[in-house]
Amino acid sequence: MDALLAAAGDPEEEVRGAAARGLARYREEPRATAALAGLCAPPYPRRVVRALVRSGDPAATSALTRAHKEAPSASTRRLAGRFSPDPRRNGAP
Repeated sequence: MDALLAAAGDPEEEVRGAAARGLARYREEPRATAALAGLCAPPYPRRVVRALVRSGDPAATSALTRAHKEAPSASTRRLAGRFSPDPRRNGAP
């Protein structure tokens, strides 16, 4: 987990993408969700949006709201719009 979290902040887009794929496997881990929310920025990678939607973590709400309004892809905007926070998750990173 620590290596993935470190890679999420790498300046290289390919490294961040690989980190996002790894972090997406940890849907129940608040640190992973927080890192993915940080990666959820233009151009709003679909794999990141999908992982955040599946997480149900309320901490992802603001990132997914932005993706729903700003993503260049209509399918990514629709995916972000399907987010429903899970009330059992506390949203704290």
